[in-house]
Amino acid sequence: ENAPTYRRDRRYRRIQDFIDDSKAKNLTNFKKSELVLLLHYFELPEWILVSISDNGEYCYKFYREELLLYKLIMMKSGSTHAFMGNTVTQGNNWRWSFGYKWIVKYLDKRY
Repeated sequence: ENAPTYRRDRRYRRIQDFIDDSKAKNLTNFKKSELVLLLHYFELPEWILVSISDNGEYCYKFYREELLLYKLIMMKSGSTHAFMGNTVTQGNNWRWSFGYKWIVKYLDKRY
């Protein structure tokens, strides 16, 4: 609990990380079983590489579940990337903003 932020484990990186349906529904508006169905319907690749340079040399790597959960939690909460990075994912805010843009564009193009 008193450990510095950079040493805390990341949370909600996988659907199975939710303790129960109520926690999942509270954060995403979906039960765990519904999240699994969304993941199946969206046909996201298992690993997503998001280019951060013009030539594609540098990329951020995301697992499909973590990016889907990030998007859903962000949409429900209406929070900023800074808030999400500090409280939900405990990860690099810059990294997550690239991932969020990628999944929004992917779903927009797909549907």
